[in-house]
Amino acid sequence: TAKDAALLAFVSSIGPFAANAYVPAFDEIGQHYGVGLVTVQQTLSIYLAAFACTSLLIGAASDAFGRKAVLALSMTVFAVSSLGLLFADSMEAFFIWRFVMGMAAAAGPVVRDRWSGGDAAKIIALIAVIFGLAPALAPVVGGELTVHLGWRSIFIFLAVLSAAMAFCSACVLKESLPSERR
Repeated sequence: TAKDAALLAFVSSIGPFAANAYVPAFDEIGQHYGVGLVTVQQTLSIYLAAFACTSLLIGAASDAFGRKAVLALSMTVFAVSSLGLLFADSMEAFFIWRFVMGMAAAAGPVVRDRWSGGDAAKIIALIAVIFGLAPALAPVVGGELTVHLGWRSIFIFLAVLSAAMAFCSACVLKESLPSERR
């Protein structure tokens, strides 16, 4: 359905969005933790490394446990990691929570086996457009949040967004891999 397609498109886009949303806040984050810009930039590398490594494993997990469960759990972990970043009391804790967030973000692009033929092409195109727009819009959203509400507001925004996606994944999305096919 269109609701499923939209949800999957937004879940797929949360990874690139979260990678770029906090970039405008690098200076503020560095000042808060008393570290240089290079140290803050490393949090992006940590996130991307976790995303890449987990992308290799998340398909097998969704094959074993079901698409819906993995997606809902991943978005829940993403929300928790957003809160972890919000309350991180050290740069080391910030590193850990960015790693966890990167792992959780990897689940979004995996769940695409619901459609076939022309419908699949349309859905993949929609996901690709939103997936492409997310990293472009993220710094704008992150910058506005940082300027008006401070850098921590970015992680509140991400927590609320991913919690909503977790809820929708658990309650609205239909399972696309029945237990007898796992």
